[in-house]
Amino acid sequence: MIIKRYFASWFFVWLTVLTYGQSDDTVIQVMTDSIEIINSAVVNNTQKLESILSNSTLVESMECTGFGVVRSGGPGLISTILYRGMASRHIGLLWSGFNIQSVVNGTYDAGLLKNTIGKAQYLSPSISIARGNASMGGAIDISPSLGNHNRTEVILDGGSDANFSLSVNNNITLSSYRHQISCAINKNANKYTYINGNNDKVKQTHAQMNQWDVSYHGKVLLSDHLSMNGNLWFQNSNRDIAPTKTSVYNAQRQEDENYRIAFGLDHYPCPSVKVSLKSAYFNEIIHYEAPGVFSKSNADIYNFALDASINNNLAFGYQYRLDDVNANFFHEQKVRSTIALYSSYKIYYNKLTVSGALRPEWVNGSFKPVTVNISSTYHLSSNMKLIASITKNYTLPSFNDLYWPQGGQLDLLQESSINFDIGIELVNNSQNELLITGYYNSIDNWIQWIPIDGLFRPINQRKVRNMGVEIKGKKSVKSGKNGLLNILLIYALTDSRLVAHYTNPDLIGKRSIFVPVHKMVLPVSYNIDNWKFVMSPLYYSKRYDTTDNSSFVKGYIVVDSEIQYSTQLTTDYKLALSFKIENTINANYENIRFYPMPLRLFRFGIRLYIH
Repeated sequence: MIIKRYFASWFFVWLTVLTYGQSDDTVIQVMTDSIEIINSAVVNNTQKLESILSNSTLVESMECTGFGVVRSGGPGLISTILYRGMASRHIGLLWSGFNIQSVVNGTYDAGLLKNTIGKAQYLSPSISIARGNASMGGAIDISPSLGNHNRTEVILDGGSDANFSLSVNNNITLSSYRHQISCAINKNANKYTYINGNNDKVKQTHAQMNQWDVSYHGKVLLSDHLSMNGNLWFQNSNRDIAPTKTSVYNAQRQEDENYRIAFGLDHYPCPSVKVSLKSAYFNEIIHYEAPGVFSKSNADIYNFALDASINNNLAFGYQYRLDDVNANFFHEQKVRSTIALYSSYKIYYNKLTVSGALRPEWVNGSFKPVTVNISSTYHLSSNMKLIASITKNYTLPSFNDLYWPQGGQLDLLQESSINFDIGIELVNNSQNELLITGYYNSIDNWIQWIPIDGLFRPINQRKVRNMGVEIKGKKSVKSGKNGLLNILLIYALTDSRLVAHYTNPDLIGKRSIFVPVHKMVLPVSYNIDNWKFVMSPLYYSKRYDTTDNSSFVKGYIVVDSEIQYSTQLTTDYKLALSFKIENTINANYENIRFYPMPLRLFRFGIRLYIH
């Protein structure tokens, strides 16, 4: 009943706005995104997540970053993202300004997220000031962004694995109204070939995954100083859980069903001041079945936020969140309420910019550690700057960590961390860039599930230390009259180790599981006239998968290649074609032990742009 009243009241306001809220005098600033305004006042570093390969998913885009390591069981199985040696529970996932990371299992399946939802970007750990718990390692923002053009995109994608997808994106821009509507259908049979333990080629036939997505993002200008926005996102995914190389298929299935609604008001009392009022409701359902197992969780999540910024220098706000979970594997309903305040202030002095921010939180009435960030940027020259940041934050245990009947631990401590990073950025122009970043992270009371007496249980490890270096370089060279060669180098060195343990000193000094020491990506593309040729090698060094480092997954090199062609059919129609070879060199590899990755695959894509 509460949900119905919530939706009905907002729908009435929204309908009234559409009918009476038009304005002839558009103020462009009012039509900008409130989330971007608040984020820019708090976050010291952002990075767009994109790939030079066409129609990339979020997972594929993350492979083209230095800080992101993908952990995946293969097509149709869960994919998660690790940040600088941290776990997936430490990276928030923001939609409409709110974190949709699961409060039940403390993570999310990045394989469900397509770039058609919106242009994703990574926000540094300082975003934890504005967005709170579960963003210790920063956040990935997939909030839809409204363009300033009228365009419809129709995208058809298919492959030799019998995977097919169709998506349609529509953008409308009027004087006082904008919207983006996206619809996507994926029918993935995932009939890929792999090499089994006997060195025989085997066809995978038990990894089918069907998915649909519908999303809407709209904004209406009510007056020269006031706008209203509304976001809807409905998502459903059904999949067969494929077996490992060493097991027999036993009809495991999982369904993810999500309904998300968000509304907001953005008000400019004057050009330099912005006030944003936002609310959102999420219904997140995970349903898993296997022989003798029936598991279902239903999470209702209510969000409210009042944010303000002045000149993008001063930001402050109030936030409230209620997580209400019913699951058939819990003995009773689980509820978590969070109240938070935050503030951030930037100071400019000649070539130096310094910002400080803090966030106190109360969870179920209990005061939590204050999240703090101090960041600075110093412009050494017109094209070179030095960036430094320190952030102190924390992550709460998930509901499964606390209440899982076969292993949950009510006495688990919350994780806390201190993150340092310093980097130098050199940009001669948009074609030549160099970014070198060093970092040091220390995490206390790291939560990890380990086997104890035959069952997996979560425990607090004493301390994990992560340190490393990330390098990103970009070089563009003109070739002939119309040719352009683009070279991108991304390298990450990650040293993640357990440096103290409460109960098992033998683990001290061991490397963190699933984290490769070396990662390198070297995408190369050549553009000439209407053609584009791409080759993207990816290297991961070995990853340990047991806490005592007694076993590991071998390192590997995978190369993707693609040919793209685009042509302007008429003034209003543009066509783009692509042919991609995934795993061009036919590498036999695993990302997770005993979970086979596909051998060589072929994929085609057709895009039609209508203006």
